[in-house]
Formats: sequence, C-alpha cells, structure tokens
Amino acid sequence: RSSDLEGEGKSLSLWEMGVFAGGVTTPAYPASVERNNRGLVLPVLVYRGEIFRAERGNIGARLVHTEDTEFDIGFAASLPASSNDIAARQGMPDLGTLVEFGPRLKTVLARPNAYSLVRFELPVRSVIEVQGGLRSQGLAVEPELTWATRVPGTAWGLSTSASLIFGG
Repeated sequence: RSSDLEGEGKSLSLWEMGVFAGGVTTPAYPASVERNNRGLVLPVLVYRGEIFRAERGNIGARLVHTEDTEFDIGFAASLPASSNDIAARQGMPDLGTLVEFGPRLKTVLARPNAYSLVRFELPVRSVIEVQGGLRSQGLAVEPELTWATRVPGTAWGLSTSASLIFGG
C-alpha cells in the first residue's frame, strides 16, 4: 500500500488475533480537558479483507481503494463519563458510551518525494449515546492533514498531523 508508506514489499496476513493489556487515558468526554484513566485487558482481532476491515482502531467497510484515495464507512467510540468524577460535569447527567458511525474520505494531496506524502482525511460521523438505550447526540466532523515520511531502507518513519473537531 504505497499510499501510506507502510508494508513496502511485505504481505500482511488476512487475520491476526491477540490480547492487549495496558492503560488508557481518554478525554472524559469529547473535547474535555479532564481525563478518564482505565486499565484494560482486551482481545485484539485484525481482519484485512478487501472490503470489510478491522485494524488500527478502525472497523468498517472500505468501498473505494486506489493508490491515492480511500473511501470507507467506519466506527469510533469513546468511554462513558461519570459526572461525579469530573469537576466540569458536576450536576450534569452522566454520559454513556458514545459510538460514532459514518463515511470517511482519505486522499493523498501531494508526494514531495519518493519517501513522503501529504494526506487529507475527512471523517463525518453520526454520534449515538449508548446508555439505557440509544440516543442521537449529533454529528462529528474531524478533518485531518498529515505529513508522513520514512527513512529509506529502514522500518523507521515519522509523521505529524493537525486536526480539528467540529460537533453539532
């Protein structure tokens, strides 16, 4: 997949299974300064099908895939937030798990040289709260611009990105 400067000359397996154990710190709710900290032990399942995929924190269906453009339907999620644990949310209702679902466009804008690229990503997702049922919480749009490069002849790479989150 030359569009993301990875796996050059390598064939990745269709399935991978494993276990992840570690700590996670996430915003207490989207765009929060306060954090939720948790210890987790989770099963990890990677599936790299031509259309349906589950890898790198994303689950979805890849509908278009060319060297420079990818369009998929995907999911994201955030952990619940208790108002008792977060000073900024005192007196507000607790937030359940937030699940996001929707389309994402990824496209390469430029290839400054053979080892680097500039990529634009635009996910647009509906946000649904799962807490005693399902409730719509609006829409999230998160444009991201990434510059990535790799060191020729090595597995080393470097990337930096900037993104914004719009919600409504």
